[in-house]
Amino acid sequence: MARHRFAIHMQVSGLDLVEFGSKSAARKFQQATDQFFFDGRRAALFEALIALGMDARTIRWHADHPGERMPCCVNAGIAIPPRPARRPSPRRVQRAP
Repeated sequence: MARHRFAIHMQVSGLDLVEFGSKSAARKFQQATDQFFFDGRRAALFEALIALGMDARTIRWHADHPGERMPCCVNAGIAIPPRPARRPSPRRVQRAP
């Protein structure tokens, strides 16, 4: 981890560990927790971590401890959760001039 002024500190209580099925999912987790540390937007944190398939207890822990994150690892053997369905966007009707 690069040393800089806004370093995220990791604290482990017990054997808490977050597993992901790919490196990109682990990176999204790190980006979401970093972003929450900088801007404090809980809704964005909850949305990002739910999309990664995390349970509510883990998400609440991260929301209660800004600037900290549970250690994570990549385990290619676990299933990647499906992406949540998006609402269809309304189509705009273009009118003739």
